Amino acid sequence: MAVVVQWLCLFLWQWRAFAEDDCDQQGQVNLLQSHVNLAARRHPPAQGPTHYWPHSRGRAQQYTITYPMPENVNLTAAHSWTWEHPGGLNGGIIWSTLIDSKKNLYVCDTSSIHKLSPDGKMIWQSEHGGENCALDGPALFGMHQGSALMFALDLETGREIWTKKVASSTGSNGDMVEASNGVVVAGVGTIPMAGDGGRPSARLIGVDSSNGEELWSFKPDCGMWNIMALFPDNETFNFMDQCGGAYRLGLRNGSVIWSKPQNPLSSFTDGGAILDATGDMYTCSSPEGSSGTSGSGVVRKYRGADGQQLWESIVDSPCVNFPAVSADGSTLILAPGGLAADAVTKGARKLQSRQEQEQLYKLQQELLDNHTQRSYYDLPDLEGSILGLDTSNGKVLWQHQVEPWAGVAFALDEERAWNQLNGNGPLPHCWPSHWSGAIADSYGRVYIGRSTGDVYVYNPRTDTEDRFYTGDGILMGGMSSAPGMLVVSTCSFVHAFKF
Repeated sequence: MAVVVQWLCLFLWQWRAFAEDDCDQQGQVNLLQSHVNLAARRHPPAQGPTHYWPHSRGRAQQYTITYPMPENVNLTAAHSWTWEHPGGLNGGIIWSTLIDSKKNLYVCDTSSIHKLSPDGKMIWQSEHGGENCALDGPALFGMHQGSALMFALDLETGREIWTKKVASSTGSNGDMVEASNGVVVAGVGTIPMAGDGGRPSARLIGVDSSNGEELWSFKPDCGMWNIMALFPDNETFNFMDQCGGAYRLGLRNGSVIWSKPQNPLSSFTDGGAILDATGDMYTCSSPEGSSGTSGSGVVRKYRGADGQQLWESIVDSPCVNFPAVSADGSTLILAPGGLAADAVTKGARKLQSRQEQEQLYKLQQELLDNHTQRSYYDLPDLEGSILGLDTSNGKVLWQHQVEPWAGVAFALDEERAWNQLNGNGPLPHCWPSHWSGAIADSYGRVYIGRSTGDVYVYNPRTDTEDRFYTGDGILMGGMSSAPGMLVVSTCSFVHAFKF
């Protein structure tokens, strides 16, 4: 009889119609976890090689944690090679680099995918493209923005395993794909929005990684931007919508294990979420009235088992960043910093004479060299910092301020605007966020890229930093790791460091 009551409580709880007097909360949590574990035994993970960095944020259950690093790190001394996108600054925008079980690299950008050897030599390239790809077993999965053409590529040869149009469209950042244990998760459809800031994806789908057939569809309470599934186990996944709402769903059927929508729905974030090793979820989003350039951000922690919010903290900068968790699990790492503006050189297309265009571009270069571009246009310099919060309560443990940025746009975007004006490539900008997502090593050091063209290695225990200059902006998945290797992917370059 007791077993029947327990299962009845689970059923009623999942449909949010249970009576609290009859179903003890902790019992529900334990029973739900048992149910997930049972499903995992019924559906063992797909067999295949174990990749070093299969997702843009690392390894499931060990997200954002590097492989062992030396006690002393000097990025300049460790720099091994640099790879430049064949299309130059305007050929494609690199979101992340994935690393397989043999330390081969897969550079995913908006227009193509390139496989490189551990020494940076080209192995193959594909005309398929997508900002956020994923490795699962012997294949790479991605999707074209706009058209919703999903694809699977053989890792050894780069040849198509299958392609399938999985929806009529995607959102403006709708080429974000994740995959695990035989299921590919992506955002599709479009939600119309006023203005030119882009349109979010409308619903989430799971497809069979063997053939691209849709398994399930789920529509969250808010649109999705930079959607990135996170996997706490073999049978479920978490994600955050653009309003900061948090969810945990069944990987194989899209069933709702828990959901925590956030109001008002008019809020927006360019950032995302992360899981710690226990499966607890951390989100970083922006409340209503907070834009990407100014305002505040809100950070929340949810218990992985049942979605109960454990704490909430307000930070003094908008959340346009993907958080990270330290190797010991004690610190949530954020990087406050607002978005830069559009490149001034884009305005050259409105000028009638070639001489005026050249003068405008030359002026921007001079202002950048003198660190006075933002002040010239009556804009304050962009502040930035690296921040550590206590994962147990959300309180600030430390904050490291960095040098303000004096450019209107981020690094190399004035050059991209000029190149595009002159017919050299289809993309007029990278327009990255202020910071990449961070990763952290067992010494407590934080590795993070900044779109000023700098990579920081910050040690909060000694309050010291080491920097390496790339000269380019960087996106959220720009930091990758493998044994004896650190990889930094900027908008148009890949830098490898070996130890």
